[in-house]
Amino acid sequence: MMTDDITKMKEDHEYIKSIQESLFENFNILLENQKNKVDNQDVLVQNQSRIIRNQEVIVNNQINIINNQKQIVQNQVTLSVILKTQAKLLHLVENLAGNQKSESSVNAFVQDIFDQTKAQFDNGTLNGNRLTP
Repeated sequence: MMTDDITKMKEDHEYIKSIQESLFENFNILLENQKNKVDNQDVLVQNQSRIIRNQEVIVNNQINIINNQKQIVQNQVTLSVILKTQAKLLHLVENLAGNQKSESSVNAFVQDIFDQTKAQFDNGTLNGNRLTP
């Protein structure tokens, strides 16, 4: 009977020892997982910082795009004024040269040049280095 008790105690001891080893392994795994979690949180914070920096760059780029669009509109207005002024000057030159042309006919001539040039641009055939079509 005593040997049965000792055998039972040995079995219980082995079982408890096995549980303790398993607990120790699980504890080590838990510690490793917590370390990985902390490492992952560090990476997450770094990524969030990068995202914030990238968002700042995106906002700055959008501001630059808006400013560029404003400049393009201003340039278009300036070019329109230049074109209209050149048409008026051409009208005056024609009249000074003795070619009595109406301002509307000179404007139509300039408009025709504009339309032909725009068509070439739209077709991809515009050559800015060549004066003839």
